Amino acid sequence: MFELTRFSGSLSGHGHSHPIDFTAEVDGEGVLFVQLARLPFSDTAYGLYHPPEPTELLDRILLEGVAENGATFRSDSFSILHFSHGSIDGQELDFQGQCAVADITRPMAGPHKQASKLWLIRKFSTFHRISRQTPLGKIWAGGIDESADSQKPGGFLHLFDPSDTADDAWLEKSERLFIHVCRVMSFASSSYLMPVVERIFSGTTERMRVVRRGRAARPGLAPFTPIHLEPIFAVACDSFSTRADTVAKLDAAIRWLVMPASSLTCWSGRGSTLRSFHFSFGTHCTRSVKSHNSGSQRSC
Repeated sequence: MFELTRFSGSLSGHGHSHPIDFTAEVDGEGVLFVQLARLPFSDTAYGLYHPPEPTELLDRILLEGVAENGATFRSDSFSILHFSHGSIDGQELDFQGQCAVADITRPMAGPHKQASKLWLIRKFSTFHRISRQTPLGKIWAGGIDESADSQKPGGFLHLFDPSDTADDAWLEKSERLFIHVCRVMSFASSSYLMPVVERIFSGTTERMRVVRRGRAARPGLAPFTPIHLEPIFAVACDSFSTRADTVAKLDAAIRWLVMPASSLTCWSGRGSTLRSFHFSFGTHCTRSVKSHNSGSQRSC
């Protein structure tokens, strides 16, 4: 997705800034890997490391750089997760960590046919590519039915800007459109859809944003099968201008409905019956009822 590239730049935080070389790449699952070069020991370099106390949030500092081919890298959410001290002159300090969010730009060999915005999403599958015309341009959606445990972002939303500019106003509106469509399709797919990678194509430049997320759970029993998602997708696109705020208020409910769950135990019947409900949305539902007096148990 983004080949291994070497950058030269700086690591900055807590009133300190130090030059640094590093490499970055994004693999097929949309995961960003960053490898920092070792640093010489100095008060400035050591001042970048701030291990959080138990009650503090994870420390985040700025990592940025430029590659020889003109690509740029910037993340203001780099966290040092590993620190070691060696004895090699000029290479005493080793900081390694990860970025919560990173922005990468790279030049392309030629101009794109049309400015567009692409979201790569996990656990979104359609029978075929589907599309809908919107005031912001034509939007396409699709996805590959990956294995249950796959973390590859096989699904996508792709919006093409009719003005071919991808200016700030269009990008802001397209962001809200994508969020609204993802909410609706999350309910239809029984999996909360969020982008792992965003790619914006404009002129001879590609802008990429990579977001580190936890593992996506396998979808449950969706109310609509992938072959029947086209009319739901059409409603999601058409309702953006009139129902986006209403759907946003339902976001917590949608997240709850599609979240993975293992078990729920409750007492019923004056405390004499224990009911244990085991849920794995879309796979099975087992109910065991056991009487404390008879010792009998039923499952269905």
